[in-house]
Amino acid sequence: MEIRFYEDTETGLPHIYQHGITEAEVWQVLHGRGEDFPARDNSRMRVGQTAAGRYLQVIYVPDEDPKSVFVITAYEVRGKAKTAFRRRQRKTTMNEQKFPPGWNEERVRQVIAHYEDETEDEQFAEIEAAREAEGVTIMAVPTELVPDVQALILRNRNG
Repeated sequence: MEIRFYEDTETGLPHIYQHGITEAEVWQVLHGRGEDFPARDNSRMRVGQTAAGRYLQVIYVPDEDPKSVFVITAYEVRGKAKTAFRRRQRKTTMNEQKFPPGWNEERVRQVIAHYEDETEDEQFAEIEAAREAEGVTIMAVPTELVPDVQALILRNRNG
């Protein structure tokens, strides 16, 4: 997504700087989990969290190109608004848990219990057994190719 910023006419810099917000933080909020609402004069409001943990409110207008937005301003969310947003995010996360096919809450909790109760020796034995399993090859793959390799494996499994 292309993100354009309103530039203050006096400074020639993005208006968000006046509020201590960076372009990278706006990008994180627009691309991350959060809430998006209609706002004043057909603008949009996106509330979300940055990678560093700051909670921001980003005011923007969608461009004609659906892959582009024009950011008007952004502010740090504080006080009651921050508390309410965090509460809604926790509730949403708990209510919208989606498991892979064949998995459910009980099965996940059983796996967690297994690994959390493992001793160091049991952990070592399980890892070594997995490394030596028949039909498994371990190889180094350049990091940038990992998504392609994972997709290839998934396609192969699904036939």
